[in-house]
Amino acid sequence: MPSTASRIVINAPRKQPRMVHWEGELLTPSGENHRIYFEFSTPDDRPYPPRSRPFLLAFLIPAMHAGAPLELELPVDTVTLNNLMEWQEAMAAWFPQTLKVVPIHAPRDTQPERSNEPGALTAFSGGVDSNFTARRHSRPSNPPLFRTAPLQAGLMIHGFDIALDQPAIFESAIGRSRIMLEAYGLKTYHMRTNLRSLEKVPGCDWEKSTHGAWLAAALSCYEPWFGKILIPSTYTYPALRFPWASNPVTDPLFSSGATAYWHDGSGHSKLNKIQTIASEPAVQQHIRVCWEGEQHDRNCGKCFKCIATQICFQLCGIDRPGAFPEPCTDEQVATLKVKTSQNEWLLRSMCAEAQRQGKYQIAGVLNHALARFNIKPPFRGLKRWALRFT
Repeated sequence: MPSTASRIVINAPRKQPRMVHWEGELLTPSGENHRIYFEFSTPDDRPYPPRSRPFLLAFLIPAMHAGAPLELELPVDTVTLNNLMEWQEAMAAWFPQTLKVVPIHAPRDTQPERSNEPGALTAFSGGVDSNFTARRHSRPSNPPLFRTAPLQAGLMIHGFDIALDQPAIFESAIGRSRIMLEAYGLKTYHMRTNLRSLEKVPGCDWEKSTHGAWLAAALSCYEPWFGKILIPSTYTYPALRFPWASNPVTDPLFSSGATAYWHDGSGHSKLNKIQTIASEPAVQQHIRVCWEGEQHDRNCGKCFKCIATQICFQLCGIDRPGAFPEPCTDEQVATLKVKTSQNEWLLRSMCAEAQRQGKYQIAGVLNHALARFNIKPPFRGLKRWALRFT
């Protein structure tokens, strides 16, 4: 008789010196099965028994699309179960056409094993958000002005923003990240995963529904070594974006009974964050914010993120950060394509800071870009309106 439930099958991890290769599979009632792997460096060579959380987090959106109860043989702790049921409620509310809340059937882990290590791990891509998190938790203020974690390392993931068939590009990018992390006194770990192969499943939208859970899935592979996990924020509280897969509302729901997950930095805009990290020579030379350029190990210098980041550096007194191929021009700034309300909010905050500093040339070109964003074509929709009467 065919199964009426989805099932996660988790293989035993294959341990190598300071490396783990781990595979698992989601079996759905329709017969559409999905196999993923994690291959990652480790802090030491301790035994690595299989656990449920990395694959539960990885497969939850595809299981919600399948719409059948989800079964696991490995135990799940009560905090994880409760949190992920609430997380599913949020996803299903945002995407009612493609995602459905499904029950999770697994043995209960009544005493989840806590890491004996007090340290914290952060996701690290080499951009503004991850540099901000790395710096403020490795060099906290005294007295502390925010909650702090004893940050020890950053994890960079091959297969997310850099495709798996570009190993040389990833090696170049992680080389830049390693320089920045070492400047903060932090270690660098790396992972290779095919998680994004699940994007072919309906409902698995990288930006809106999955990258938060998949980032948590990757980070959860390190729970035996770290007591806290940090996920750097994308948007600031005054300009949050919903639905968005990683945010301060749903990211804390990735926490378990043993490991806390923090969404870090939403109280600060991109400008605020760059003001915090701009004085770091390693950041000036190696920060990587670009995903639109042809080479993903460096900045193109021409896209919105590259130009806005350069202007933020200029507002911090760094006129030409070495991480960008050449300084942006006034024309490039004035003709920026402002595509979202979050982009608009950022440019307005930058314009206000430029005016405060008396940098009226920068304020002027930013105002020009904002004016272009706010112009509404006078005949937008006229053709559609006229067709109603033909």
